[in-house]
Parts: sequence; structure tokens; C-alpha cells
Amino acid sequence: MFCSTCGGVFGDPFAELSATTKSFSVSHYGGSNWRWTNRFQFNYSRRDNTWQLVRVEQSSFHTSDPETAKTTTYTPPTDFGKIDIADFDPENFQGFGQK
Repeated sequence: MFCSTCGGVFGDPFAELSATTKSFSVSHYGGSNWRWTNRFQFNYSRRDNTWQLVRVEQSSFHTSDPETAKTTTYTPPTDFGKIDIADFDPENFQGFGQK
């Protein structure tokens, strides 16, 4: 999770936590004139006995034109390798992890 003041004018960027039996996602929202969102999804690996990052969605848009939001999705192994939750850094996940 991001710090409680990392959301720009919105302050705390935490937006949502959703979970199922084998997966959970954490979502954030923040910014000022440029707004951003991200969602980090983790699935449980029984083989490694830990939660692992499996998907990241990031979006941004300017408040003057919210209909033109740009969304990018990152998934392993193309964008990042195996990242256990203990090694996860939301600001530096691209290109990390064993592929």
C-alpha cells in the first residue's frame, strides 16, 4: 500500500481491498489535475506457500478530459517475473522477479 499522504490532493490513496479464496487486489486513486489509479492483484501459490503478484493495472487521465484515460496492464512473465509479496515494491515492479 502507498503511504497515507501519497494521493496528492486526495491524501490517502487507498481505494479498495477485494478478496476471494485464492486472490486479493489492492486499489489506489490519487492525483490533482492528472488523476491516476492502480490495482495490484496477488494470487496464492501453494507451491511457494506465499502470495505472488499476478497483475497490475495502471490508469491516468487529465480532469479536463476524463474520457481519454490511458490504461496499461502488466502481467508476468512479460513485464515482471515471480514477485512474492514480501519482495513487492509498488513503485518498482517492472522488470523485477525471476522469470
